[in-house]
Amino acid sequence: MRRLRNQEFFVKMKAMIKYNWDYNLPKNWLPKTKKQWLWYLERKINYDDWEGLKKEIIKKYFPFLKKRLDPGKKAMLENYFKK
Repeated sequence: MRRLRNQEFFVKMKAMIKYNWDYNLPKNWLPKTKKQWLWYLERKINYDDWEGLKKEIIKKYFPFLKKRLDPGKKAMLENYFKK
C-alpha cells in the first residue's frame, strides 16, 4: 500500500512540475530578439505549452532550436515540418 502512495506522489509531482514556471511575463509580452525567441520557444515546447505558438515562428527558429529541445520533441517537429 505504501509503495502505491509513493508512485502516485511522483506522478502528481511530475505533472505539477510541468506547470511550475520560473518567470513571470506580462500577458502581451512577445520576444523581440533572436536570443529571446530561442529562450521562449525552448521553454514553451519542452514543457508542452503550445498555446499561442505559431507554426511559422517555430519553423523559422527550428534550425537554431534543434540542439536545445528534448529529443522526442525534436523528432516530432522534424516529422511535422517534413509534411
